[in-house]
Amino acid sequence: ISSMADRFEWQHLRTRYTFAHAGSTGYTALDLSESGTLPDYKAMLNRTLWDTLAKREVYGPFDAKGWETLLNLQVSQAVYNYTIFGSALRIYPVPSPIVADQFAMEYISRYGVFDPIAAVNTEFFTKDTSVCRLPAILMLADLKWRWSAAKGLTYAEDFRMCEEMMVNLQGRDPAPDIRMDNFSMFDQVASPGLLVAAGSWNLP
Repeated sequence: ISSMADRFEWQHLRTRYTFAHAGSTGYTALDLSESGTLPDYKAMLNRTLWDTLAKREVYGPFDAKGWETLLNLQVSQAVYNYTIFGSALRIYPVPSPIVADQFAMEYISRYGVFDPIAAVNTEFFTKDTSVCRLPAILMLADLKWRWSAAKGLTYAEDFRMCEEMMVNLQGRDPAPDIRMDNFSMFDQVASPGLLVAAGSWNLP
C-alpha cells in the first residue's frame, strides 16, 4: 500500500489536521519529521493553512529570502506567515500567548491504512479492524500480481491490469480548473464587493 500511496497525490489520502503553535525555537509550529507529530506527513496542500480563530489564511510558503527578511527585520505582522524547512512547519510570529490561536491545514498522507479505533493513519494493517484508505479493488489487484511474482508464477498480465486500473483512478481524481482570468473558487463562496453581470454595455 505504501508504494501505491507514494505514486500519486490521491484524494483518498487527503487529511485535515488542527493544531496549536508549538512555540519552539526557530518559530517551529509543527514537527513534520517521521518521528514528529505527523509521522505520515508527505506534503501540505497549497493554500490550506488557516488561522481558524481569526478566520484568515496564513500567508506562504515564504521562500528562503523572504523568510530571512521577516526574521532579521523582525517585521511586525498583523497576520501569520509560514515556511517549511528542516522538516518543520514554521509560523511567524509566535502567538502570544501560545494557545491564543488555532491552526488547520490539509496534507497528503504517506499511509494508506486507517485504524478506526485509534483514529490514526498507519503504514501497515495492524488490527483486524484496520481499513485500506485506497479503493479495495486497487489493493486486491496490486496484491494479486505481487503474490504471483513472489511465488514464481506468471504475473505480467495481472501487473498490466493493475497499472491500468491505477492510471484510470488517477484520471478520475478531482483536479482544479486551470483558468487564465483572475477568478478564484473563493469568489463563489465569500467574495466581498460589487457583482456586475456579464454582457454588452453601451459606451458613452
